Amino acid sequence: MEFKTPSLKLITFAIIFTTTTTAHAFSTFNTAWNPGANTARFGGNPAPGGATWSIIGVGISDASGPTDADHAGVTTSLAALNPALDIVSIIDDAFDLWASVSGFTNLGQVADSGVGFGASEAGSASFGDIRIGAIDFDGPGGTLAHGFQPGTEAEFLNGSIAGDIHLDNEEDWGGTFDLAYVLLHEIGHALGLGHSDVPGSVLLPNYPVDSLGVPIPTLAFALTDDDIAGIQSIYGPAVVPLPGAPILFLSALALISFMKRKQTSSTS
Repeated sequence: MEFKTPSLKLITFAIIFTTTTTAHAFSTFNTAWNPGANTARFGGNPAPGGATWSIIGVGISDASGPTDADHAGVTTSLAALNPALDIVSIIDDAFDLWASVSGFTNLGQVADSGVGFGASEAGSASFGDIRIGAIDFDGPGGTLAHGFQPGTEAEFLNGSIAGDIHLDNEEDWGGTFDLAYVLLHEIGHALGLGHSDVPGSVLLPNYPVDSLGVPIPTLAFALTDDDIAGIQSIYGPAVVPLPGAPILFLSALALISFMKRKQTSSTS
């Protein structure tokens, strides 16, 4: 049976800082990526999954209709948000970090065809399961970035926008906000995680600020126990292969034993 729903869950990462009296742990969506490119699932967690990703180029417009009404205009260069950073490496490292603690597999960067985000999967050339781009939101301040939960057109109408991440190109990503941290946060959403209010969690709903309410420009590029528990609830724990050294050691012991038996046989 094919499931259809008219809308995806969009989640924002705002500058506005709020405090809560009761922290809640990680939350998840009802969709996740399945193993292999362009495959997603409703429920069935925890189970392994994987996704490709691509960078949306310059001059790309919204083709999703009312699905994403938070911005207008066309995309600008993602790399130009902070030219001092290697944006491809940062994105890849963020995917790898989530993958290192879970059964999710970073399938790596693929080419982006340059179709409008939210365009039909069947009617377009290739692009990543998760597309990442820069576009104008609401000017400086307000919403820094937003993302969509996992999915394809098998799960959602306008499903090609599922998992996509957009960053506000009007923000100061070179001094006020930590671009790597925000990408790590949004990729968590694109993999199926909602927000958390656990102190220190990457999935906090608002960008961290200091005691004076000023955004902290450099933040830890790391996952907390709450983040790890969340991603493992979707994709299971990381599968760690047995190290090769004990196997080689046992092989060596077997060879020594064989040589000793051979020597004993020769002298008897």
